[in-house]
Amino acid sequence: MWSSSSEKGNTDLWGITDKRGNTDILGNTDMWSSSSERGNTDIWGITDKRGNTDILGNTDMWSSSSERGNTDIWGKTNILSITDIGGNTNIWGIKDMWGKLVYGTANI
Repeated sequence: MWSSSSEKGNTDLWGITDKRGNTDILGNTDMWSSSSERGNTDIWGITDKRGNTDILGNTDMWSSSSERGNTDIWGKTNILSITDIGGNTNIWGIKDMWGKLVYGTANI
């Protein structure tokens, strides 16, 4: 119901081109991204990096890149397997722009 056509290359009523040419497992046409092809940018300006996964095996969907040390759209840096000067390892976590751990776990 969201698109004028689910055929590949046609534009839905939001003016977004459906590059997928198919439907998801629920039978819905992809309407959120201008392209579902890997490496292309959606309407929110976020690059789809679904080919990358974190050390827990989860796909990073919130950041412009799931590559280690890159910053997501909220300006938070994803730090993976970083050891501090005391020899403790921060298994995973997100730090805000002030360096405060706002999400994740850490051994202190």
